[in-house]
Amino acid sequence: MQNIKRLIVFLFWTTTLFAQDYHLTLTSQRDGLSNATITGIAQGDNNYIWLSSPYGLNRFDGHSVRTYFKKDGLADNTLLDVYFDDNKLLWIETKKGVQTYNGHEFKTITNPDSLEIPQFKSSRIVDYNFLLNQPFSSRITDTLTYKSKLYVATFGEGLWVYEEGTWIEIDNKLGLFDITITDLFKDSNGQFWIASNHGLTLFSESEFQMAAFDTIRNSFGMLEYENALWICSRNGVDKIEDETSTRYPLEEGANFMLNINTNHKNKLQCAGIGGYLYEWNGTDFTTRTDFNKLLEGQFVYDIESHNNKTYYACGGIILVDDGVQVIQFMPDSMGGMSYDLLSDETNLWVANSEGLIRISSEGLQRFSIADGMSTDNTRVIEKDSFGN
Repeated sequence: MQNIKRLIVFLFWTTTLFAQDYHLTLTSQRDGLSNATITGIAQGDNNYIWLSSPYGLNRFDGHSVRTYFKKDGLADNTLLDVYFDDNKLLWIETKKGVQTYNGHEFKTITNPDSLEIPQFKSSRIVDYNFLLNQPFSSRITDTLTYKSKLYVATFGEGLWVYEEGTWIEIDNKLGLFDITITDLFKDSNGQFWIASNHGLTLFSESEFQMAAFDTIRNSFGMLEYENALWICSRNGVDKIEDETSTRYPLEEGANFMLNINTNHKNKLQCAGIGGYLYEWNGTDFTTRTDFNKLLEGQFVYDIESHNNKTYYACGGIILVDDGVQVIQFMPDSMGGMSYDLLSDETNLWVANSEGLIRISSEGLQRFSIADGMSTDNTRVIEKDSFGN
């Protein structure tokens, strides 16, 4: 996981260091909600989330929405709140009175004063003035403790988090919830939901953070080697060690490095556009001159070790280094452009513009649309932990 986090750092470069980021997923009228404004949230035993709105009742299963209106038994389409009691009976506050729903039928409470019914939020005002030095003037509509932090919803100034006496406004540049928030809710799975005038928003703290390595841009490949992180880019190669970046610009005019990997002798190598292959000698990168002639006019897209040899996918050709000599490796009928290589010990796989190619002791086998692939033009191949 740590390597993945590091990868995101360089794919999404920023000059600002953030302590925490957030992930938001919006469910709106486009996804089937009866109205964009949500006035209340409740959850029952079956994990359905029920949403009241100014136009109808919504049942959300995490993927799709089912709606209920007057024609289905509601006393009125304008709903103010929803609530589950201890018996898991759904209570609905409508503009024309209180109802219950048992999963089959709506029942109107004709004399609510004679029953101990839920006290809906919309009928009470809570004083949150114990929160000191609040930086907003809008009314607080709800609060929720989530991952040891207090989140505060406002009627007109969005969502805030209060921690150790400090207020932080939750960034909502993408507009995935409205500045007017009506309800905050944590479901039985610990998920945090926001009800606002934009719909229902799932909120979570992101595991991804951004760091300010502002000199490393346009990165193409990354590798951990000798307790350091190595990044190849259009500017050469950078080594990140103990949070310090060191730049290796390589040969002038040949800095556009597309990949970095180790060869069959565990030597760190990098290559790309410019006709050179570079190898780490412990203090710097040097040019492998035995590749110079073969790499003239070539792009090196991938480096892969297989059966004590190293293979180099160079578009129209594949090179192979057996430790004694470097030759052009071109089985009969290869053709196309070769972009990516994968060794699974028995086979060498090639992502090629004319199909996926498997090279083994039995020869070459090509897989294409005729074998069930969606396209012949393959660019990347990887193997997962299940052997796929």
